Amino acid sequence: MTQPHRTDRRIPNAARHTRLLRFIADELPPDEHARLEARLADDPALREEARALTAMQAAVTEHAEAAFDEGFSGRVLQRLPAAPDAPQAAERLYEALHSAFLRLAIVVVVLTVGIGLYNASLYPHAGTAQSFVEAAMGLPDVSLESALVYDDRPDE
Repeated sequence: MTQPHRTDRRIPNAARHTRLLRFIADELPPDEHARLEARLADDPALREEARALTAMQAAVTEHAEAAFDEGFSGRVLQRLPAAPDAPQAAERLYEALHSAFLRLAIVVVVLTVGIGLYNASLYPHAGTAQSFVEAAMGLPDVSLESALVYDDRPDE
């Protein structure tokens, strides 16, 4: 049976693998290195785990060297098209975004005013509204009766 996916799931043995990889790379302090070396001599399962991690590390290192050989970055940069002048590109982007957001703001204001006027014209208690905002939003009268209408508790 598979367990449901959890975003907080931890990688099993991650701390041990990290420590073994640091041992393989000879990055442990001398005393910790000696303790782990003694454990490796006594524990065949740990020795096998270290051997597997050493093989994986060698494969990754070998593949990385083959993938990014001498001159790789130069070849990549030659394939990139000439970039436009950065300040001009930034200015064009700013102008385009400014124009788009200005249009969007105008549309939002017009819609908000239109919906407010529509609600105010249909407000059933237009004469009792305390303000235009109350009428535009269609707020009910503030009264004990309106408070009881919204009470969802069952009658006792």
